[in-house]
Amino acid sequence: VQLVGSHGAEFDTGFAHDIDSALLQRIIDELTAISCGRPGVTVEPKPASVALHVRNASAVDGQAALTHARAAAQSWEVEITTGKEVLEFAVISTDKGEAIDILRERADATAVVFFGDDVTDEKAFARMRDGDVGVKVGAGDTLAGYRVETPEDVTAALELLNTSRAQPSKR
Repeated sequence: VQLVGSHGAEFDTGFAHDIDSALLQRIIDELTAISCGRPGVTVEPKPASVALHVRNASAVDGQAALTHARAAAQSWEVEITTGKEVLEFAVISTDKGEAIDILRERADATAVVFFGDDVTDEKAFARMRDGDVGVKVGAGDTLAGYRVETPEDVTAALELLNTSRAQPSKR
């Protein structure tokens, strides 16, 4: 098992790129100010990015926070990822598709299985090759070849995959 975080930028061996910690702190401070006085708007600092979540805010507060954050980001050199009621501002390049390629090479894998439920996972689905399995979890447009409806369905799909791989091939 190899762990990958920060939308594909952080491996269990460390980051692939240097982190601008001063910029990261500036973003945290500015997003914290934007969230102040807007119940349900939260700031999630991460090792190489900061996420602004609005899913628990009123529609008015959420939209205002996102608008202010986008305006503030004009002065930051960041990669912006839009998710479901969240904006994430990364101070390094992030790409789940690139992470798939790196892991494929490290493991000398002949096939990849990737499950994802957000728009940020589309970069990984775009890197799927013949023989790979990309599975979208939930609704929404996708490049994935397959779809399941719920996280519980992921468990069933993984159990099916495990059972299928454990059986000797019939040639």
